[in-house]
Amino acid sequence: MTTVVATEFGWHEGEQEMHRLMGSAERDNPTVPYLSPRAGLMLNKAPLLALGTVDQEGRPWSTIWGGEEGFARPIAQSIMGVRALVDRLYNPVLETLVGTNADGQIIKADGPGKMVSGLAIDLENRMRVKLFGRMVLGTLNELEEDSAPEQKDGERAQVQLVVHIDESLGT
Repeated sequence: MTTVVATEFGWHEGEQEMHRLMGSAERDNPTVPYLSPRAGLMLNKAPLLALGTVDQEGRPWSTIWGGEEGFARPIAQSIMGVRALVDRLYNPVLETLVGTNADGQIIKADGPGKMVSGLAIDLENRMRVKLFGRMVLGTLNELEEDSAPEQKDGERAQVQLVVHIDESLGT
């Protein structure tokens, strides 16, 4: 029987069971309790970011946002900033985190903040970084008329999120 080594950060029960079932070799958990420099570099270069959260009814949701290099990046130690154009319709992640009213109001977290998971993806270089943290603040702003002419009025907006990263794993 294989025993999984638990580090200071430890393994989740489900991860331990998967390791046992797969007969994986013992090893430390490579997840770190902050935004590592390598994860921050990868985040800054990735053109895609999958984000997830849990809504008020406890249902998990995920979405994929994209942009130019640097649309998601470290802005302070263990702090990630995201600025992206998003679809306001049928986006439960956006709705849960900042709502869909693009009035520019700053939504500040009460208490520990809403949970946010992230997966920055660079398909061209076959790299990814997994993130977990809590939203610090966010805002949703209307777009200027000529910034997205292919979209109908009111469908797209610019979201800005600030997330404190509690865990990261870069590969």
